[in-house]
Amino acid sequence: MDPKRWTKTVTVFTGKPGKMRVIASTVEAAEFLLERWPVEPGPNHLLARVACLAVLEGEYPPEHARAAFIAAADEAGILVRG
Repeated sequence: MDPKRWTKTVTVFTGKPGKMRVIASTVEAAEFLLERWPVEPGPNHLLARVACLAVLEGEYPPEHARAAFIAAADEAGILVRG
């Protein structure tokens, strides 16, 4: 099992009408934050990117990135289920 995988997925809107994406790991979250973020980034977006990097470097457990990703998605209004 991928050590960067989350214990619970997070679902977000993609920016396309009616389209959602399920994020299940720190790697997926980092990719979404960097390449697919559908709205203007807010302060929590940067914090989530930093959190993902810290997890990928082994400094924190995966749930650290998950919590930061949820905060960024909530701030952006794209959080469906965290």
